Amino acid sequence: MSAPLALAILLLALPQGVPPEAAPPAASGTDAPAERLPGFVAALEVSQGEKSERVALFDDGTIAQAVRTGEAPIVVKRKRISPAERAVLSKVIAEALTSGEGPKGNPTLLTDQSRRKIVIEIARPEGGSVRFEFDDLSPLSLALGRARGALEDLWNRFQEPRASEKEVSWDAAMAKEGDRLRRRRDGKLFRIVRDDAMSPFMELEEDGRRLERMKVPRRELPKLFEEPVRDQPVEPQ
Repeated sequence: MSAPLALAILLLALPQGVPPEAAPPAASGTDAPAERLPGFVAALEVSQGEKSERVALFDDGTIAQAVRTGEAPIVVKRKRISPAERAVLSKVIAEALTSGEGPKGNPTLLTDQSRRKIVIEIARPEGGSVRFEFDDLSPLSLALGRARGALEDLWNRFQEPRASEKEVSWDAAMAKEGDRLRRRRDGKLFRIVRDDAMSPFMELEEDGRRLERMKVPRRELPKLFEEPVRDQPVEPQ
C-alpha cells in the first residue's frame, strides 16, 4: 500500500470535532464500511471538544497520525516500524476480534469538560472492520485492553519528548516483572506483569485500578516511563 493512499484513508476516517455531550455512548463492536480499508490494520481515535486525533497502523509498517483542532488545518505525521514489530502488534490487536468481547457494562458518564470519546477500529481478515467505542473509565476485556495498549504505544511515538536525555538514560535491562513504572506523560503508575525473555515486549498493567493494559518494547521503556519504583505502596485511588 502506498503512503499517499494510506494517508488519504487516514484523513477520510478522522472524526470531526464533536462536543462531548453529542458523542455516542460506549458500545460493543460495530461494523464499519469495507471499501475504505486497503492495507488498514487498526486505528485509535480520541476526540474531546473540538480536538480529534487518529493514529493508524497499515500492513506495510506505516504508522500515521492526524490531528484536527477546530477549523485549523489537519496536522499529519508519519513513521515506519519494522516488519517484525508490525507482525507482533497486528497479532496482539487481532486478539480483540477473536475474543468476541467489547467494552463491558454501561458507558461511564463524566462531566462534559473531561469526557473523552475513544474508538478502536480493527480490520477483519475477511474485509471490513469493527469499531469499539468507550471512554476512559469503561471496563474493557483483557484482549481489548491489550489492543488499546498496543495502539497507545504507537500514539506515544508521535508525542514530543518531555524529559531530558539524562532523565531517559536509565537502563531498560534493569526492569523486571513486579516493578512499578511511572508514565511520564500523565504520572500514572503501571506494574510490569509479564517479562518474557523470548519476547522484546513487556506487558504492563495500570497499578491499583487495572483499567489499562499494554505491551511495550523493552527498549522504549525509558522514553515512556521513569526509572522503576520498588517497594512503594500503591497510591490510593
